[in-house]
Amino acid sequence: MRSQSNSEPRESKTCPLKRWRVAVSLAAVLGASVPVLAHHGYSAYEMDKEMTLSGVLTDYQLVNPHGQFAFDVKSANGQLEHWVVECSHTVRGMRDMGLQRDTFKAGDAITITFHPSINGTKIGVLISIAGPDGKAYKA
Repeated sequence: MRSQSNSEPRESKTCPLKRWRVAVSLAAVLGASVPVLAHHGYSAYEMDKEMTLSGVLTDYQLVNPHGQFAFDVKSANGQLEHWVVECSHTVRGMRDMGLQRDTFKAGDAITITFHPSINGTKIGVLISIAGPDGKAYKA
């Protein structure tokens, strides 16, 4: 009869539990990464098309993950349209463009060039923006 020595591996009763924890953890990490990957896609925009509008800035946010410019434009039929254009850069990238928190303020006249959405909603991705002084900031 053989005796079991301490050097031989023992069967762990927690092995299935450890595997389950690893599987759940992996699923959580992968599940959380999907929105991050989706967030950085531009399939909702016509990246080969440019649109330029002039209007009045209603909100300017130099924030992470992406800054935004909200502005109002009068359409050809005289209706007021509210637009929002996102900068693809983080705050650091926007500062590298020359933008600061006080570069723009609500009420400023702006001219903005952007890639519009493919479905006609009034959103876009910034290409460049110029304020009342005419200085342009390119993304």
